[in-house]
Amino acid sequence: VAVGGIAVAVGGTAVAVGGTEVAVGGTDVAVGGTEVAVGGTEVAAGGTEVAAGGTEVAAGGTDVAAGGTDVAAGGTDVAVGGTGVAGGGTEVAVGGTGVAVGGIAATT
Repeated sequence: VAVGGIAVAVGGTAVAVGGTEVAVGGTDVAVGGTEVAVGGTEVAAGGTEVAAGGTEVAAGGTDVAAGGTDVAAGGTDVAVGGTGVAGGGTEVAVGGTGVAVGGIAATT
């Protein structure tokens, strides 16, 4: 479903409102964002997301999740099996939990 956007779905569900989505077996909802989902679930509002089997919610942030969960508000998250919550910060979580507010968090 595309409203002023671009949606490409291969066995997945894509809803684009002014955004660009590529879904392969995943579910994407993009509002002015860019998403690439492979078996993952994404909700992007002006953010950029790449999810492989993960769950992401990005508001103006950048998320890369491989089996992890990311919530980014203007931050950058990289989660591999971990959970990241970034508010203007940078996080790298590998099987851990990171919470960064304007800082840098690295957990393993």
